[in-house]
Amino acid sequence: MKLLYIVHSLPFYNQAGTEVYTYELMREIAKRHEVYVLARVCDPKREEYELGRSFIDGINVFTINNTFSKCNSFILHYDNEFIDRKFERILEEIRPDLVHVQHLVFLSSGILKIVKNKGIPLVFTLHDYWLFCPKWHLLKNDFSLCNKQFLNGYDSECFNCIADMLVVSKNSKKLYQLSKYFFPASLVRLLRKAYVNQKKLTSSSSLNVGLLNERKIKLKVALGYVDVFLAPSVFMMEKFLASYGGLKETRLLRNGVRVNSLENRQRSFANGNIKLAYIGTILPAKGVHILIKAFKELKGNNLELVIYGNMRKYYGFEHYPGYLKNISRDDKRISFMPEFKHETVDKILQDIDILVVPSIWYENAPLVIQEALLNGIPVVASRIGGIPEMIQDEKNGLLFTPGDIEELKEKLVFLTNNPGLRASIANCRSPVKSIKEHSKEIESVYGEIVPSSLMKDIALSRN
Repeated sequence: MKLLYIVHSLPFYNQAGTEVYTYELMREIAKRHEVYVLARVCDPKREEYELGRSFIDGINVFTINNTFSKCNSFILHYDNEFIDRKFERILEEIRPDLVHVQHLVFLSSGILKIVKNKGIPLVFTLHDYWLFCPKWHLLKNDFSLCNKQFLNGYDSECFNCIADMLVVSKNSKKLYQLSKYFFPASLVRLLRKAYVNQKKLTSSSSLNVGLLNERKIKLKVALGYVDVFLAPSVFMMEKFLASYGGLKETRLLRNGVRVNSLENRQRSFANGNIKLAYIGTILPAKGVHILIKAFKELKGNNLELVIYGNMRKYYGFEHYPGYLKNISRDDKRISFMPEFKHETVDKILQDIDILVVPSIWYENAPLVIQEALLNGIPVVASRIGGIPEMIQDEKNGLLFTPGDIEELKEKLVFLTNNPGLRASIANCRSPVKSIKEHSKEIESVYGEIVPSSLMKDIALSRN
């Protein structure tokens, strides 16, 4: 069977959960099927919307360059006619038997209609909250959680939260890209804030809220073309249904991870040096600042905190990497490692004693938690989103209230001072689904919605 996956990025360009999961799933599926993928890249040196192609690990990779330098309206953030036209060319060339969307951010929701107009079965996996709100993490500007259901539309608070997208104008994104490369992060932040404030003064709040409601209507129509939605957590599934009730079937299907040689490795939990680690994307939503502040309260030169992740200046959070380094500079036990390739994560896991996941947003189903559980590494994580579906407090990890520095500190003291508990948690070895097992589940979903003429092909591939 010929399969086309669509995702906003891949591990070759960005090391984050959705990208890694999609790549590992495709590699497994490619053992039995012909696999293609369309991913977005962001390269200012390339022509905007330029297509690229390569062949990597048995996967035919198509890329489309979108730096937003030509973005002159809010609608182009989610419904981009230029990307749609490029995608239609790719679809005509590939002629897949099924399309599986992992994410449409930085791409276009118009892709869904194009697929359905061709009569091609369509699967969509839910990874975050971009379908509800342009802020995929559902955090307000002050980083407090947004609890809106969005079923009844948006309001002026929403306008204030994402004004930078709503008031975008010709060349503003291009100027932002240039300033980011030539000016310090603090100045970029001030210039961006000044631009947004000036635009807000000359913009109608009700008009911009109308743009948000228009987005919701258009996305609901586009999502109506999907045959099956897959949610990796109960929390994600319920959030999605609360905001988009009445759509077609939505199923719970937990992700799988790549099984490695460390799965059965025995660990030592004797008192001695203990290395804590954060592994992942460096964004405020991930709560790395919470972890640093809590760790600094811990006593003991035998403790070490290592932050693994790209200190990239993400849009809107240009100052964040510098802020993290500033608040940790007076503690020599804290170190930052450069961005890692996902294939080296096994070595990182081998070298750490405790994984901390201090997220302040509604996490879906973090792969890094599954990888740690698979490798017998105690996890301390926020009690938020889908995380409590993965971590049972004091059984296979410890949970704390998201954003609560004092409680996180207490959990870390409790765990680092208790080698018996660390050993007990590690030995729990909670069952973790392999990517091979997960890929067979995915194929079963495909088999239910592809034309009957392909059913035999799928059955043969699974034997």
